[in-house]
Amino acid sequence: MDYQQWHQKWKDVPDELESRPQPIGFQGSPMVKAVLDQVYTQEVGVPLSCRPTPSEDPTAQSALLSYERNRPREEVMHHYRVEGAGDTAANGEYFPTGDFRNEVPVYQNRQGVVLTREKHPEDEGSEEKYGWVLGYVRERRPLYGVQSEDCSAPSLGWSLFTAPAPAPVLRYFSEALAAKEFKDKGTCAFQEQDFAAAEKWYTCSLECKLSRDDYKEAVSMVLSNRAEARLRLAQFEPAAHDARSATELLKTCESYIEPLELLRQKTGLRLAKALSGLQKFDEAYEVLSEMRRRYPRNRDIAKTLDEISLSWQVQQGHVDVGLPMGMGMGGDDHQQLLACAQKLIEELMSQVADAGKMEDLPEALFVLVRRLHHIFQRLAELQLQLQQQQQQPVGGGEESLPFSLFQTLQTFFRRGGGLALCLRLLESVWTSLASSSSSTASGSSSSFSPSCSSSCRTPCLDLYKHPTLELLALLIALACQDSSESGRLVAASPKSSLALLASLGGCSIKVASSTCEALIALVNQLWKSQGSGTLAQQEGLEVLEKAAHFLGEVCLEAVPADAPAVSAASRAMAHQLCFDFIAAGGRNEFAALRGLGTVVDRLLLSDAQLSRSLGILLLKRYSAEPSALPKPESLELLLLALGKLLEEAAAQAVSGETQRQSFPEYGSAATLIFADFSEFACSEDGATVAVLLEAISKVVSLRLAPRSQKRSTFEAALLQGRGPFLLLPLLQAPLSFSEPAARCLAMLSDDVVAELVALGVVAVLLGVHPQQQLLSPGSARQQLCPLWLSAPGRAAAAQLLSRTIEFQAAIDSIEETPERALTSICHLAMEVFRHDTSMSSEGSTNPLQNMVHVLLVLSKFATGSLCRFLPEELLAPLAQISATSSDVVAIIDVLKKERRLRRAVKSLSAMSACSSRRPVELGAEDDEAEDELLDPLAKAPKSPKNRRGQAPPMLLLLLLLLWLLLFLLLSAAAVAAVRCWTMRSKR
Repeated sequence: MDYQQWHQKWKDVPDELESRPQPIGFQGSPMVKAVLDQVYTQEVGVPLSCRPTPSEDPTAQSALLSYERNRPREEVMHHYRVEGAGDTAANGEYFPTGDFRNEVPVYQNRQGVVLTREKHPEDEGSEEKYGWVLGYVRERRPLYGVQSEDCSAPSLGWSLFTAPAPAPVLRYFSEALAAKEFKDKGTCAFQEQDFAAAEKWYTCSLECKLSRDDYKEAVSMVLSNRAEARLRLAQFEPAAHDARSATELLKTCESYIEPLELLRQKTGLRLAKALSGLQKFDEAYEVLSEMRRRYPRNRDIAKTLDEISLSWQVQQGHVDVGLPMGMGMGGDDHQQLLACAQKLIEELMSQVADAGKMEDLPEALFVLVRRLHHIFQRLAELQLQLQQQQQQPVGGGEESLPFSLFQTLQTFFRRGGGLALCLRLLESVWTSLASSSSSTASGSSSSFSPSCSSSCRTPCLDLYKHPTLELLALLIALACQDSSESGRLVAASPKSSLALLASLGGCSIKVASSTCEALIALVNQLWKSQGSGTLAQQEGLEVLEKAAHFLGEVCLEAVPADAPAVSAASRAMAHQLCFDFIAAGGRNEFAALRGLGTVVDRLLLSDAQLSRSLGILLLKRYSAEPSALPKPESLELLLLALGKLLEEAAAQAVSGETQRQSFPEYGSAATLIFADFSEFACSEDGATVAVLLEAISKVVSLRLAPRSQKRSTFEAALLQGRGPFLLLPLLQAPLSFSEPAARCLAMLSDDVVAELVALGVVAVLLGVHPQQQLLSPGSARQQLCPLWLSAPGRAAAAQLLSRTIEFQAAIDSIEETPERALTSICHLAMEVFRHDTSMSSEGSTNPLQNMVHVLLVLSKFATGSLCRFLPEELLAPLAQISATSSDVVAIIDVLKKERRLRRAVKSLSAMSACSSRRPVELGAEDDEAEDELLDPLAKAPKSPKNRRGQAPPMLLLLLLLLWLLLFLLLSAAAVAAVRCWTMRSKR
């Protein structure tokens, strides 16, 4: 690297003492906020968020200064972290590049910015000074700089060169701090079951060159943790090396505190497991025997010692498993089976070791796997026969038969490394299948990288076409049967768990029932081992969707399904898995709902109570999350189930209470079924129909929204499933049926609404359809439609009526029975005006606006019927909203022409006069008699504005008093004049 010409701006850098951070100057700067939380917590012990701002809290300032003062000035740091720089390219982790500059390493981040120590250019003869620079070497452009003679870069006091403010803040990492940070990252990766990443971080921690004399406990812990990570990766040789190194290092520790003793026990167990994976059972037995003498109360050591002892006996051919007579095997046959299994495992491990890479495995290796599977299957059959002979449950072998052949082989297979090897083979096969499927789907020839999880892009796996994957999955399932230890080992590998889940999803009716039962039991065991639904969190949601679909097929017993016939125990296990998938929540639940949406109709129609309960649970979840039903075909299936349930309800009804109307022009199945559903709604099937209708309405409301991208496809599915013919007769059904049905019909497009009008939707909604009139009295004839009883029902009915009233066929159906039709409309309007009094909300769902629109259309095209049958009680609500709606004023202008309503309309004139709109003008032929009889305000005291040409009462009283006073004055004057005249006459 060329580090010349860095010094052209160093003359402007202030002296080191002047560049030291002061108590005032960085208090409100955002560049220090990144480190304040960390430093303040370390120094004070209280999070900074719980304290005042840095400018108000001198303790935070001193903590930051203390972090800088504690920096080892003469020590070369392992790496740095830059934060808060105005140039974002300067932020990030800086690691050594291998080059040195002025006796310290050169550090570089991912963006190519370097951190170097440079000489400060001074005059000749002056003392050399140094500083640190952040910048680009190739461009010879320094970004930030600070003057310092130290071998470690300062945390604060950086100056701006060519980069914008603010200046950066550095966090330094010595060898010990870096080792601890890498160890913590490795622990996090291990907890996330990313064992390859954990092994890499532990390796980075050990590469920090910590002194093993000064950091014995820390180095031994990292070595032991890396041994465990390598065990999970089936890397037994390096795992044994790490565990042995950690054991030797722990022997030099003189401390016997509890954490250190626990680390010694874990390290010894890991060394024994690694040795057993290398088929070195004698060495593993010696290690655990010594551990057992030192820690006799450790149950894990005792259990592992028994398993390794049994595996050692199998290897030596000295195991004695007593079998009853008549089991089809001689005394030496089981020994031959175990010896054959041992040789197969050893040959498998040798071939994998010779191949080097899992992608280069020979085809002959899977022949060995098949032979090993035959041995497992044979011993499993013998175990089942022995349990049946002794009348023991299938799951009780581990306690009652501790030395059975099958469990012996399971233990040897697990401790000998065979199970871990098969898991690696399974991951390799699954990765290759995922790569080929992904390449085929994308049409590209790019290779698949094992580090890239593309399994979520390969949900369509047919297990019948991949016998190798089926063989490995079966072998692992047999190895984990009734074995919690083996199940935990498989559950600890996310890729293997995902591959097994994909194998279950790839099952079909072509796969043997024994294979399906084994995979169902294994997936159920893995799900319980991992807990909280974490099995499919590793980017395998589509795999979980496929598995949920197959489990739904398994749950169907009498209904035709795309799954082989399985036992009742496996079917119950499939039900439980489906419930667990849904209860997992989040993305897992969403994927399960998508997968089970293809069988929800058959689950609802199933005779099994457990299947119907699962179907009802699915409907409730679809109601809460309609987007979980993304396929139009699933909506069609829901309508199919609804049609069958309604057909059964109509068939059970009395013949006089069921009427049918066919429409051959729409197909043979286009039939409207009118029946009395009041009793059916209270039954169990009626409750199912109510939940089904609610789910359909939620999905339709979401997918048929005006801006929905899938509106056309879902509407086509609704029509294909005979949705209008099923929903239209339900408008006069009980509220649990009619409300969701009205919401669905109101969401249809204008073309479909026109067809609905032709089918008589307005007549059905108003209760005047001819087929409804034929029903027995009391079954469907009600004074008030059930839809009017709830606010959502009124809103849906008003919206549907508003969209259909504009067609001439709707007006004609109203004119056929005007009295009943307009009575129903007025009842609906009264309920809406009484409960929904706001017209502020916009859109087609406002019931008040919709009813005003209906009355306006009727006032134009059915004027005579509206004026003749409109009740006077409806005029008062119209008067209240006349000031805010010009449509109401137009309606009133029509109603005032009817003599029956003329005087009642006069009250609207008074209300309109008080508003900003023009008053309603009445005819000149009005007379006072009709005013007194028809005007509801006639009997009330009238104000001056309410009377025409009459003085107010108080003014009349004043006039009367004035006339009386004038009369008195005139009378007094007259009396005085008479007296005066009389006196003059006497004189």
